[in-house]
Amino acid sequence: MDNTLQEIGQGDTRFGDKPMLTVYYEDLVADHEAIFREITSFLGLPYAKPRLTLKKQNPEPMSELVENFDELKAHFKGHRLEHYFE
Repeated sequence: MDNTLQEIGQGDTRFGDKPMLTVYYEDLVADHEAIFREITSFLGLPYAKPRLTLKKQNPEPMSELVENFDELKAHFKGHRLEHYFE
């Protein structure tokens, strides 16, 4: 995870002066039309309804899938990845 965060930081440094839009997969699954509107607006393109079907592979809450979820949630409290444990 530290390597991933380091790479994200390097990308932020390289492209920090450029406009950037962050899209989370969870948001895309929850409301793909709204996220596509946001993406096309960001790119300055006309909106076109997306033609896709997204199916969540694990519909169960992460807390039921990860054995040490509470431990991880406590570890990441206050961290930039904390939102993944909400």
